[in-house]
Amino acid sequence: MMRFCFLFLCFLSVAWATPKVPMFLSLLKQNEVGDFVVLRQGKLCHFVRIVENTPAYLSLEELTFPYDSAYNRHFREYYPRIREKALDHIVLKVDVANPAKYGAYSIKDKSHVQFEEKSSPLLELFSRRMVKLPVKDYRKIGPRPKVGPDNRKTFIPTFYLDGEKVESPSYAMFRITPPLGDKQITFYLFDNIAFPYWLSIESPSREWLRLTGIDAGKNFKENLPLYEDPPPFVVKAPQRNHNRLSVSLFIPPFQKIVRVTDNNDTPISPKEYSFSSAEKPFTLFQTDTNSVKTKELRIHLSGGAVLRIDLKPVFEYDEYYDFSDGASLETPAQNKKN
Repeated sequence: MMRFCFLFLCFLSVAWATPKVPMFLSLLKQNEVGDFVVLRQGKLCHFVRIVENTPAYLSLEELTFPYDSAYNRHFREYYPRIREKALDHIVLKVDVANPAKYGAYSIKDKSHVQFEEKSSPLLELFSRRMVKLPVKDYRKIGPRPKVGPDNRKTFIPTFYLDGEKVESPSYAMFRITPPLGDKQITFYLFDNIAFPYWLSIESPSREWLRLTGIDAGKNFKENLPLYEDPPPFVVKAPQRNHNRLSVSLFIPPFQKIVRVTDNNDTPISPKEYSFSSAEKPFTLFQTDTNSVKTKELRIHLSGGAVLRIDLKPVFEYDEYYDFSDGASLETPAQNKKN
């Protein structure tokens, strides 16, 4: 059920990661909060709506639900019912400057979603580009003739905007390059909306996926909670190896460590490494134990929170530290009181 979330995120990443081909990003950033598209994939539908559009971040609502012909061109009317029956309901937040940095929250499950690279081959699209195709290479109707000239008509998806068919819309067709293995990915963009309105993933032998637009619109502003980072926490107990102290932490996607100090606010200068565990990404810090003059570490985050870690050796000179009763998080509000 998460496949479409990956798919759309990949398109964002391809557009932002490729300065030479910025057309999709420029179109997307021109959109306003409330712009949306509804795409059908067989018996499923996918709704994507912009809920936040700032110079730094883009947040989207993604809703996956069973298809019903009643929803065609009447999406706004059925939205409350669709939301109740949703198979997936996610708020996705992407960093404009670094689209590989993103976070997702499942409204349906009331939990943060961790995306793993191994979960979808579509994440390989992160390093690929979008290329606008010449008209002669647009999709055609019917099979290619075996001999003679190709006089087939150009395929143009039927475009609906707020339930009304748009006559003679302006459109363009794009392709992802290089291809994903032997699979070509093509899609249509229309001037009125900055989302792919029709998309196909196909190999020489078959079509693997097709998304067909059934509606799109603007100024759809149903109340929705925005994405908020989960709290940071200690992943693995602090460990001493000879003269090195190692601490493994989970740092939320849109925060970073601005400094590390002891309980006297004396700076500690650790070396930072990023890893991805079987469940979620985490950060490993290592520092010289001689630089730690206290039994406590304070991890100061960009959001204003401070993660405090008591360093209490289980035994004298033991390489493991007991912090089960000594790891706590101070929020920015608590910090102001202190």
